[in-house]
Amino acid sequence: MSETNIAYNIIYYEKSVSEFEEENEKCGLRKRIPKDSIDLLIEDPPSAHNSKEKNVISGNIDIKKENYYSFILNLLKESERILKPNGTLILFNIWDNLWEIENAIKETNLTIINHIEWSFSFGKYTKKRYADSHYDIYFLVKDEKDYTFNKIRKYMADTLLIGKKRYRNIKLAGRKIPNKIILDLIKTHSNKGDLVVDPFLGNGTTMYCCILLGRKYIGFEANKNPEIKIIHDYWRIKAENRAKSYQDFIDNSKQQLIDHYLGRHKKNK
Repeated sequence: MSETNIAYNIIYYEKSVSEFEEENEKCGLRKRIPKDSIDLLIEDPPSAHNSKEKNVISGNIDIKKENYYSFILNLLKESERILKPNGTLILFNIWDNLWEIENAIKETNLTIINHIEWSFSFGKYTKKRYADSHYDIYFLVKDEKDYTFNKIRKYMADTLLIGKKRYRNIKLAGRKIPNKIILDLIKTHSNKGDLVVDPFLGNGTTMYCCILLGRKYIGFEANKNPEIKIIHDYWRIKAENRAKSYQDFIDNSKQQLIDHYLGRHKKNK
């Protein structure tokens, strides 16, 4: 399968990768994505906490802590395989999985460019320990001399101070990373028309941001609960309508400028 034959702007409701190597042939990344074909990977995998929060849609696939290293290693190997030589991997996770992640990275040829921290102002209530109020983000590449990095601000720090929104009355597919973070990451690490893959699509944030920014996307979601698909359809339609409205605005503005120029030109004659 060549890059030109990859179906894109699509969601596959299946596991993208397994903690068991013998199962990976049947999983989405190995089955559907050819080698050296993806510009950007955005990954927010299960964290092995297996929490049963009330506002999370049922059906999420849990990873046992004792299998987490093999899961992350298989994920990173598949990520390395499908990334283009100048591709980038953005990997989210939590601090108590860092041992597994950093040791798994050493088993690949991926290079860490930055270890970014997303800090927010609240975490779960704790009695005898500090509350967890940040996520870790790894910025990894295949070639440390050739990768996309578009500076979208003059000063780009490795700490993101962006609030984490509370969702009290609606159900989510899991962790909801703010749109602003994903929008900024896609702008920084890809260009228009690039292909972005999210192996754990969850709430559909990557898909939503790709549509707004003119990137192609492929999403994988192992949770087959119908409520997940409703969330994805909602965000896809919202993004498509917003993108269309923006393009209509640009087109109308261009036409107004043309009409204005032609009107002035006629008067000058």
